[in-house]
Amino acid sequence: MKKTLLATLIITLLIAPVCTAEKSIGLTLAQIEADRKAIIENTVAPTEQQAEEFWQAYWQYRGGAKMLTDRVVEVLEEFSAAEGALSGSRSAALVLEVMDIEKRRVALKQTSLAKFQKILEPRQVVRWYQAERKMDSLIRAEMAGTIPFNDLASRSGEGLTKADIRSDREALALAIVQPLENQSNTFLYVYRIYNKKADKIDERISNLIDEYVKSEATLTEKQAKQMTKEATEIDAARVKALETMIYSLRSDLTGKQMARLMQGELKMNAVTDVVLAAVIPIHK
Repeated sequence: MKKTLLATLIITLLIAPVCTAEKSIGLTLAQIEADRKAIIENTVAPTEQQAEEFWQAYWQYRGGAKMLTDRVVEVLEEFSAAEGALSGSRSAALVLEVMDIEKRRVALKQTSLAKFQKILEPRQVVRWYQAERKMDSLIRAEMAGTIPFNDLASRSGEGLTKADIRSDREALALAIVQPLENQSNTFLYVYRIYNKKADKIDERISNLIDEYVKSEATLTEKQAKQMTKEATEIDAARVKALETMIYSLRSDLTGKQMARLMQGELKMNAVTDVVLAAVIPIHK
């Protein structure tokens, strides 16, 4: 996917309702809840011998994933309800909690993946992983839809004209965090390092999805294993990059600024994933 198109779609989704994201991915939240089992069953196609063990492991995974997502929603609702009145210490504590949840989410997926690799063939495993990526992207987009950007579109629209997504993301981050003059140099230095990492990670996601889409029907065992390995490495790298950036700025930004930064990154990652995951094939 060209960066100009990706940047345009991301900016559109950042300032649009969640229903726009649903249209982009071609799957509604109601369909996910109603048809998740059918989607996974038809995409993964577990055999009769695999089915009982697979579904037991799968619903254990989904239960854990839902608990983590529900807790992030609770944190975002606390941010929203307080309308900026949260203390700096409470804001900082919630940021660290969200970071911990994101790390636990990656660990849960890796643990579940190890179980599935003992039950399924490599082709089935990578199909599970990509189907989950598509469905989870919409769930996380809905979650991120509650994050306010304080009329970001009207205040920073002129800063969103560059085609390069790195520049767009930096402009958004600056508008969200609003660093003071004595914070700006450090913030920009740290954020630009993170931004380059985020851009490379998004490119890796895009390339992997493109490869998967092209070969989904004819995957070899070797391809499937490599794709799954790459996918898990990407997910871990994204959380590690975010964690490094957050911890690097803890002593320079206020708790409330850190909270805005974390919310902004959750939203930008969510809408990026919606755009990238739109082309992943699933079978309903």
